[in-house]
Amino acid sequence: MSETKMCANCGTNPVDINVFKGRRPYCAECHNTLTIAKQREYKKHCIDHMGGSCDHCGFNSCQAALNFHHVLKSENNKKVSSLYSPYPLSSKVLGELSKCVLTCTNCLYIHYRGSGKPPSELKVRCLAHLGHVCSKCSFDWRATSGGSSAMQFHHLDASMKRLNIGRAKVEHFARIVDEVDQCVLLCANCHSEEHYKTL
Repeated sequence: MSETKMCANCGTNPVDINVFKGRRPYCAECHNTLTIAKQREYKKHCIDHMGGSCDHCGFNSCQAALNFHHVLKSENNKKVSSLYSPYPLSSKVLGELSKCVLTCTNCLYIHYRGSGKPPSELKVRCLAHLGHVCSKCSFDWRATSGGSSAMQFHHLDASMKRLNIGRAKVEHFARIVDEVDQCVLLCANCHSEEHYKTL
């Protein structure tokens, strides 16, 4: 039977001293919370270094919706999130950031992932069914070229999700409407913010 000690952070949950050879002083819940907080602090430093707001539209209200997009594709590119560095940022992180632009998730989809691609018939019908605009910020995809790529369907109850609307086929629209009715329409920025966990 393994020995236990109390979490150094919360003081209430036990920690198995055999996990990571006893080097981790926190319970699993606190370890996850502290890790997320550390990653968010690192991302904030990176965002600040890049100017603090989307290069295209100036969005800066939620760091979850800000992304480091590599201007040129290369197999040598690294995900900035994988290069964690305590402040001040390491030269390796700064070098990777120099290859990127800071873009919000809406602009990432509109300018880079959906640029020049017309929306599918199914997506247009689903967007129309929910009223075309983001239910939180009122972003209207019709006012922006490529804007449909930034619109997403957010299930109000994730446990009720039965199919991926984006992968469904238009001939099954009658069945898809039932799924769409369980959602609200959000732009990609608001969707990122909706899933941003409060610590």
